[in-house]
Amino acid sequence: MTDKQAVADALQRLPENATLEEITEELEIMASVRRGRASVAAGRAKSHDEIRQIVKSWASEGLQSNLVALAPDSLPRISDFL
Repeated sequence: MTDKQAVADALQRLPENATLEEITEELEIMASVRRGRASVAAGRAKSHDEIRQIVKSWASEGLQSNLVALAPDSLPRISDFL
C-alpha cells in the first residue's frame, strides 16, 4: 500500500466531522508507526530486555554521581533502593 492509499484509507475511517487537528494527529501517528517499523526492520530497535539492562547500568555507572552533583546532601544513594 502506498502512502497515498494509506492516507485515503485513514480518511475514510475517520468520522465525517473530524477536525483538521484530528486528521493531522491520525497522520502523525501513522507516520510514527511507519518510522518505527522501518527502524525495527533496519535493526535499529532494542528489545525490552536490552533496554532494561541499559537502564540498570545507568544506576551503577554514574547516575548517582549526577544526582549527587545536583544536591549532594539531600538525595539518598541509589544503592539504598537496590
